[in-house]
Order: sequence, then structure tokens, then C-alpha cells
Amino acid sequence: MMKTLGRVAGALALATLCTSPALAQQAPAQQPKTAAAKASQPGVAAPRSNQPSNDRAIPRTANKPVMNQTPAQVDQMIAGMLALCNEEEAMIGKFAADHAKHDDVKTFANMMAKEHGDMAKQLQKWAPEATLMGHDNRTAATDETSKSKMPFDPMHVHQQIATRSLASTEKSLIAKKGADFDMAYIGSQCVVHQQMIDKASVLRQYASPDLQSAIDKGIESAESHLAHTHQIIDKLAQAEKGGKTSE
Repeated sequence: MMKTLGRVAGALALATLCTSPALAQQAPAQQPKTAAAKASQPGVAAPRSNQPSNDRAIPRTANKPVMNQTPAQVDQMIAGMLALCNEEEAMIGKFAADHAKHDDVKTFANMMAKEHGDMAKQLQKWAPEATLMGHDNRTAATDETSKSKMPFDPMHVHQQIATRSLASTEKSLIAKKGADFDMAYIGSQCVVHQQMIDKASVLRQYASPDLQSAIDKGIESAESHLAHTHQIIDKLAQAEKGGKTSE
């Protein structure tokens, strides 16, 4: 039983790591002194600035603000982000179905492949371009794009993140075999589906009524999947406990 709990803990940690924001920056250990701080030192004159006095209140960005988008463009962005999440889940489901050992895990993985694949297609009606890169181009394509210094495009960045996350998840799972693979996959699905529910619940607030209806169906399905993962984890734990008892 302790071994099973260890597997679950490891799987949850893996899933949390894989789904962390890919663009987060780590703060440096020490911040250099600002011009204002230097100016406060004796004998140091404050530098002149050509910026207006209310400069701090002006948001600075090299890209077009998302808030300037039309309602249709907002729907496209929301649907695209959720479509990529669902397509990623479908691809991981297909991968897990090919490598799982327990029949219940295989059945669940096949269900993920179908239902999340169907949801991705439904959302792609609003965002046809929101698709993952092909298997052979995943890591190479994202690396090459980052080197080319392309302009920041939120949808393209989400595509890169989902594509890289899929490749990383497959790499992590393939290192495990048998019961360890089953528990790692199902454990990660607990985290992934809760995060999907939370993400969809927030995004739906900004969507049109038609898109909200589609998102609501996705949330309901994800909640059902989440409950299913807990049932399978209990079954896997009982199976392992029974196996040890019979030894």
C-alpha cells in the first residue's frame, strides 16, 4: 500500500511539474541598485529623464494588447487554448492506451482519446488553427521557432507549450513499465483534469453564449473523468494490496 501511495505522489508531482507555466521567469538572487536608489546616496545626482511624470502608470509592451481584440477574436483565442488542451489530452490517451497494462487503465485511456479528441474538434470550429504539431516536429519545431525570434503570438505560444508538454509527458511515462506506468498515468490525470476544469471555468466568463455552452459541456465531461480517475486509483491500490496478500 505504501508503494502505491508513493507512486501516486510521484505521479502528481510529475503532472504538476509538466503543467507549470512554461514561460515563468525565476527572479535573480540579488537585484541591481536602481537609478533612484543610487541617487539617494550622498554626492550622487539624480539622472534626468525625458519620460512624462506619470510614466509608471503607462503599461509597456512590445506587442498589441489583448484587450483590443474584438469579441470574435476573444472567442477564437479562448477556444484555441482549450482546443489545444483537449487535443493534448487525446494524444496522451492514445499513447497510454498503447502502453498500459491494467484493462481499466486501457479503457480509460481510449475514452480520453475519443472524448477529448471530439471536444478539441468542436472547439476548433472557433479556432481552426489551434492544432498540435506533428510527432516528428514537436521538440525540433519549438526549438527552431524560439531561435528565429518570431513576434509574440499568444495562440502560437500556446501551441508551442502544448506541443512541448505532450512530448515531455510521453518521455516521462515511457520510462515506466507495467503497474508503475498505469499509476503514473492515472495519477497525472487527476491533476490534469482538475487544472482543465479550473482553466475552462475561468475562460468561460469571457466567452460568448455559444462558446460558453460548448465549454460547459467540456467542464461536465472533465468532472466525470476526474471522478473516474479516483475510482481507478482505488482499484489499482486494491489490486496491488491483494497481490501482496497472496504472495
